[in-house]
Amino acid sequence: MVRASCRNFTPDLVKWSKRNASKSELFELIFVSADRSESQMQGYMVEDKMPWPALEFGSIRMGNPIVGKGGPGIPSLIVFDAGGNLVAESYVKGEYVGPRKVLRDFEKMLAAK
Repeated sequence: MVRASCRNFTPDLVKWSKRNASKSELFELIFVSADRSESQMQGYMVEDKMPWPALEFGSIRMGNPIVGKGGPGIPSLIVFDAGGNLVAESYVKGEYVGPRKVLRDFEKMLAAK
């Protein structure tokens, strides 16, 4: 089930975000939902205590260019640099490696700053 894997990952992302709060000026998390409605998306964000903004629900279906950058599976996590270049993602050479690998890679990038 697609939703279950997101539900398993989101608490890890929330913990990671809190652990790295002192570096929050270096990054911005933005939630992109695969929910079927805006109310489902809002409920998920509140229930899992996501402290970051989300892409407006309707913009996802209107072809927002960010949505297609991370690959077809979920959960998917992508990291862009300030110039908009993709620097880490849940897919490597077309193979799903998952969002936890992205968090580890991003943590290394933050440590180097």
